[in-house]
Amino acid sequence: MARSACKLVSLDVNFREPLWPSPDTARQEMLAAVKTADIVKVSAGEDGELEFMFGNTTSPSRGAEQLLNLGPALVLVTLARDGCYARSRSAEVKVPGIRVEAVDTTGAGDAFTAAVLTRLVEMGMGKADDIACLSGDSLREICLFANVTAALTCTRKGAISALPSRSEVEDRIKMMAEPG
Repeated sequence: MARSACKLVSLDVNFREPLWPSPDTARQEMLAAVKTADIVKVSAGEDGELEFMFGNTTSPSRGAEQLLNLGPALVLVTLARDGCYARSRSAEVKVPGIRVEAVDTTGAGDAFTAAVLTRLVEMGMGKADDIACLSGDSLREICLFANVTAALTCTRKGAISALPSRSEVEDRIKMMAEPG
């Protein structure tokens, strides 16, 4: 329905093994879903979706390339406290993580994805072709906003209740930009 309405399709793979009849079924369905999405978010590292889909030796850059080859315009690989790696058809960036005193990581991936989608909408990126042509600077800004949002989410218990306000995210970004 989204495709027929010319809407972007975003996919957060969010693998939870107990919810699937088998790992092979999960892998096949995830890869099939990636082919239908414009934006794909996966995690990397221990128990990450990237390694699950492509093998333990997959690097974020190689895994993102493999996912892009399946059709999305943008692939986002979260690296937990190490930030994220993002790759479109025209740019790639690695944005470091934001150091915080983590209380609960529940909802961090959802906060990250919501922040990415928010910035894309605010930038007028309503089509896959727009996203595929994002500059490295724009992609870096989007990822910084998403990293800060996810990091601040980890400083509180819960998921939705832990989400930071827009002003909290912007204040943290300003604070990071200040010299010293």
